[in-house]
Amino acid sequence: MNDYSAELARFSIFRGMNPEDLRRISLAVHKPPPIRAGTTLFTQDSPVDRLLFILSGEVELRREEPGAQPLVRKVREGQVLGRMELDAPEGQLGTAKTTKVTEVLAIDRE
Repeated sequence: MNDYSAELARFSIFRGMNPEDLRRISLAVHKPPPIRAGTTLFTQDSPVDRLLFILSGEVELRREEPGAQPLVRKVREGQVLGRMELDAPEGQLGTAKTTKVTEVLAIDRE
């Protein structure tokens, strides 16, 4: 198993965490291969199955609502996808699609 604690320590949600606790969390992390630009990571309302920690690249997060303009934001290095949605009963709050080659760390919701 790989130890991704140094990479995780770059994210604000882990700042100030005891190094041993961070190392234990890092054992649940995996690093998929780089994700090509234009890849859909998940769609709005789909079940939340993992947290994604953006190491590099960019992801467009788009939320569609009937009768309203879409809400669009960019998620970049140092940000997390899926954190708010873990407790959302409706699933993913938007559709996430890479706009550049993107590298992530992932923690599955198991």
